[in-house]
Amino acid sequence: MFPEISELLKSGNNKPFSFKVAKLLNRLPNYLGYSKAFLPENIDTSINKIISLKNTTSIDNTLQSDTNYDLFFLDSKNIVDASEITTLFSHCHNDSAIILNGPYRSIGSQNIWNKIKDHPQVMVTIDCFSLGFIFLRKEQAKEHFTIRL
Repeated sequence: MFPEISELLKSGNNKPFSFKVAKLLNRLPNYLGYSKAFLPENIDTSINKIISLKNTTSIDNTLQSDTNYDLFFLDSKNIVDASEITTLFSHCHNDSAIILNGPYRSIGSQNIWNKIKDHPQVMVTIDCFSLGFIFLRKEQAKEHFTIRL
């Protein structure tokens, strides 16, 4: 499976992230038992392929109004304001994860990341520098983790 991920990363013109991060994104849906993901249309197509490679996760590229998603993948370069992410909370369930690619890409991205961490509905964030994970788990105390990948 990992040679296929390596080939996907090599075939793209611009490498969206490292091989190590690509392996994490590929393993995450099966590990967490996720079956429904949302990746906006403006996301690099190689990311769609990496997340769905040998996974049963179905991916939507347009937000369905009546659907709750398990996983969201967003790129900070396409986000203008933190409210764009908080509007997705209505499509989340308690165990959903929102992944923000590049939370430290620019000053604007850092400000958005900090606003999301401070949002009252966000209970857990995991800062991996190149990726930010956001969870809304209501039963958990508010915590912020920093993990080096």
